[in-house]
Amino acid sequence: MASWFINSGMRKGTPKELHENVITVYGRVDRWKTVMGFSKARENEAYLALLGPDGRVRWLHRGGVSQDAMTALRAVIPTEPADRVPLGSPADPAG
Repeated sequence: MASWFINSGMRKGTPKELHENVITVYGRVDRWKTVMGFSKARENEAYLALLGPDGRVRWLHRGGVSQDAMTALRAVIPTEPADRVPLGSPADPAG
């Protein structure tokens, strides 16, 4: 029941057209924490990652989003449609 409230809060600062790209991890978070470089000292920071078709992290940012961070993110986003994997495809890390 609380998941709707939590998801709404997580997406609040995200443009509506990007909501389908936001996930909230509720359980078994240990692997995510390892991949994201989580540390107790930085537990209150936001984590933003770009995953490749193979599920590997191509870009990672911790903390508040800045213009420099967005420029760096845009530099690693594939521009060719062949490099993009549709959500739900066999190469989609989310399955």
